[in-house]
Amino acid sequence: MLTPAQRWLHGLILFGVPFLLSWYAFTFSHTQLLPEAVLPLQQVLLLETAQDTPPPLEAPSTLISLPDHWNDRPVNSATAWYLGIINLNVPPNRLWGIYLPSVNMNVEVHLNDQVLGSGGTFDDPVARLWSRPLYFAIPNGMLHPGVNVVQIRLKADPLANGLLGPVYLGPHSELRPAYEQHYFLRIGLVALITGVLFILTVVIGLLWLFRPQETLCGWFALASLTWGLHNLNILVINSPLPTRIWDWFFNYMMLGWFSIISTIFIHRFLGLHRRWLERSLLLLGAFGSVPLFFVEGPLFYWLAIRVWDTVLLSIGLYPLGLVYLTYRQRRDTASLLLATAGFSIIAFALHDWLLMNNLISRVEGLYIQYAAPAVIIGFGWVLIRDFVRARDEAEQLNQELEQRVAEKSSELERNYQRLRVLENQQLLAAERDRIMRDMHDGIGGHLVATLSMVEAGQASRAQLADALRTALDDLRLMIDSLDPVEDDLSLVLGMFRARLEPRLQGGPVQLRWQVSDVPPLPGFGPHKVLQVLRILQEAITNVLKHAQASTLTLRTGSSDGQILIEVADNGRNGLPQTGKGRGLDNMQQRAQAIGGTLEIIAD
Repeated sequence: MLTPAQRWLHGLILFGVPFLLSWYAFTFSHTQLLPEAVLPLQQVLLLETAQDTPPPLEAPSTLISLPDHWNDRPVNSATAWYLGIINLNVPPNRLWGIYLPSVNMNVEVHLNDQVLGSGGTFDDPVARLWSRPLYFAIPNGMLHPGVNVVQIRLKADPLANGLLGPVYLGPHSELRPAYEQHYFLRIGLVALITGVLFILTVVIGLLWLFRPQETLCGWFALASLTWGLHNLNILVINSPLPTRIWDWFFNYMMLGWFSIISTIFIHRFLGLHRRWLERSLLLLGAFGSVPLFFVEGPLFYWLAIRVWDTVLLSIGLYPLGLVYLTYRQRRDTASLLLATAGFSIIAFALHDWLLMNNLISRVEGLYIQYAAPAVIIGFGWVLIRDFVRARDEAEQLNQELEQRVAEKSSELERNYQRLRVLENQQLLAAERDRIMRDMHDGIGGHLVATLSMVEAGQASRAQLADALRTALDDLRLMIDSLDPVEDDLSLVLGMFRARLEPRLQGGPVQLRWQVSDVPPLPGFGPHKVLQVLRILQEAITNVLKHAQASTLTLRTGSSDGQILIEVADNGRNGLPQTGKGRGLDNMQQRAQAIGGTLEIIAD
């Protein structure tokens, strides 16, 4: 609930802003704060003639007062001349100028039969001034004592738009600032507003292009575009199109379609789904625009002003009512700003409708272009509010997502820790099983065989010692296989050499070590290390027992991604006799178990 002070403030904004905008447009845009030194032309002679040179004072004419509205009297020609008489006792001793605050459509100004300047071309399509202020400097010496005649040629298209507002002469230093102020308010400010509208069209349009689901942005961009194009009717002087075509598109169609598009925008803003009404409005716009294009002459302007503009002004009351009722319910800033913008548009549109229907003076000019700031602020606030709200929701969702991710990460970490414990337990169990198998296949077998020899009572002390030594060597091999070797076969062979050399010292066999560095073997774990060591142990045992050699050579090499380990001796030729080749079979099986091959060559 709003407090009484807040309600008063909202009411002031809702109704005060349109009033202030109207007062601003009327007071500063059309009432001139002119210095006392100026000379107004209050009465002039009117001559309706198409000639392009000033007529003489003696020509038939009618005395009229300014401003002259062509729609207030019968008009027989699209061109008219106005002759104003200025009596000077003493010519001015400084630069003077002539100032025309409001003319439609184009004028050419002469002084004493000498051209001062014009607003643009008089050829069709005639230059469109639309109450654009004009100022012409009067060269020194052109004004002289006595009678001076100001000759103004005016051309209008269509005829009903013809208007010559007040005309002022005065010192340049005093008259020029009034003109510049008026020009900025009538043209410069409108150009600034139009530029902002086109910028908004591009920016919001691109946002809608990249996010088509943001239909509110799309309709706002279209509304800004139609209003900006309508403002070109005020800004463009020399039309590239015939006057009727230009008026049809920029003056009437763009303003009418703005009313339709704004209605759809308000529907999107309020979350209303009235597709049937929106389709009806679009069909109305289409069936009103296309036939009107083919109508020519005075009938076109009668239909455009009396029918098209009236219908579209009435349609504009509908979204205004929606926004106002929404504001009454919500009492929020967005609804307040949109309602204020709506009241501003309707107030200025009503003024222009009265002006175009000749119910008020045309000297004041059109107002609708000055309502754009209220619309920009209102619509812009809605879009900014939605953008900020979307960002807040996105940030909140991101925070919730981050929190959920953190919770899931913690849960995954806990699961990973449990999994790692289980994996370690499985690895320990697997390693325990491997060691048990290796002990059973190696030292276990040797001890069982030794025990059998002892129980049979057939083994000598030397045989028992040899059997126990073999078991002890296998135990040492198992211990060596457990050392971390990091896939380095050279390191494994180095440990094997440390075990082998003490065994050969003082014996008949000399060791020749020709081991070089070899590439690492990925996945070369303890099991494979043990198998390699057992193969080498068995091969060297065969050499020592059967070869009767004097040298034992162990060398390595690599080729095509394969590693070669060679055990060679210079003993007698031949392999162990049949029945004693079980060790060779074991060597073959061990080589196959680790993915290698064993080749025995007897020279």
